[in-house]
Amino acid sequence: ARLKLQSLSVNGPRGAYEFFALSAVEYAPLLNPARKMGTAITRVRNFVEPLTGNVNTFIANSTGAPSAADLETVNPVLQSRCVPLGATANTYSVNEVAVAVVARVYLHAGYDTTANRVLFQTAIQDYFEAFPIGGLSDPGGAYTNSLPILDVFGLLYETGQKFGIPIDNAAVTLNGTGAGVSLTVTSTTAEIPVLSPATPTVNFSPT
Repeated sequence: ARLKLQSLSVNGPRGAYEFFALSAVEYAPLLNPARKMGTAITRVRNFVEPLTGNVNTFIANSTGAPSAADLETVNPVLQSRCVPLGATANTYSVNEVAVAVVARVYLHAGYDTTANRVLFQTAIQDYFEAFPIGGLSDPGGAYTNSLPILDVFGLLYETGQKFGIPIDNAAVTLNGTGAGVSLTVTSTTAEIPVLSPATPTVNFSPT
């Protein structure tokens, strides 16, 4: 609702660009000539270049960077719905950063099942699919524009609690290290983490 209201202000609130990018599936058929999105856009981030005032909008779908065809479809939607005469707005794809997630969960042998392992893998996949463009920043300054490893670590415990799986201990690595993954985000480029392989490795160690 908030983004819908902002969409009424042409070239005004940034929410207008976000709203129409997220709604491109609906508005693409109204273009002339009509277009069709292959995959819905689910994540948007925009920047205003301080020197030029240009608006740069970065888009991603649930799996990562959009196809070239979808990028070429979202751009005219934004141009026709958000950008007034004389203004400049650019639509860009995000850049993907491959992240290999390896998790080890220590639990009672009775919970060591394939079905339970899939629950943890799915939770990690869902987290990556919704992860914001450009990453997260800690208000206390511990990290900036990052995929925090503590988030993934905490997700294991949250998943165990959600599904009634007691966890004795857990460990996580991202790209083989015990640190978060830094992401680049500027007015002209923005990155998102993408699982590689697409199914994270989750190992159970019975206790």
